[in-house]
Amino acid sequence: MSIKFPVFFFILITAVSITLHGQGSGADTDFLYAKKLYDDKMYSLSAQEFTRFIRNYPNDLRIPDARYFAGLSFYSLNQFDAARREFQFLAIDFPKDKRAIEAWTKISECYAAMNDYAAAANALSSLVSFYPQSPNLINVQLLISDYHIRSGEIKNAKDKLNKFIIDYPDIPELFQARFRL
Repeated sequence: MSIKFPVFFFILITAVSITLHGQGSGADTDFLYAKKLYDDKMYSLSAQEFTRFIRNYPNDLRIPDARYFAGLSFYSLNQFDAARREFQFLAIDFPKDKRAIEAWTKISECYAAMNDYAAAANALSSLVSFYPQSPNLINVQLLISDYHIRSGEIKNAKDKLNKFIIDYPDIPELFQARFRL
């Protein structure tokens, strides 16, 4: 009886180890396959494969990358709402990821491509709120006001531009802001 338990335990550990090893190599293969499809500009297949990767390996460390490339694939196919969802998952679920700031920008671009300029402005406002030290913040602020103008929210655009002028009195883009007012 005492010999059976260690043998059973050894077999169990070996089986679990093989299963986990097989999963890891499957995840590697699936991710590399989806990335190759993306690199080859086969966006429809790439989007499908990255979506499948996300579903099959939800705890994989490459999920942020899979979300990013799935979003780019959908965007290339002009499937802007699907692209927006992928970028939004990336930005919200992985706020410290190296592509989180870019994801907010892409969310905004997706909304703009769907002519929802108010939502595009809100996405960029989220970027400003969450990442106040992000690069290109000045251009982002100007783009927010442009989106407010396109959506017919003139008061919001003026408020953003006035705040911009007060916050950044010594920058070259100040002329653009005053001109837009």
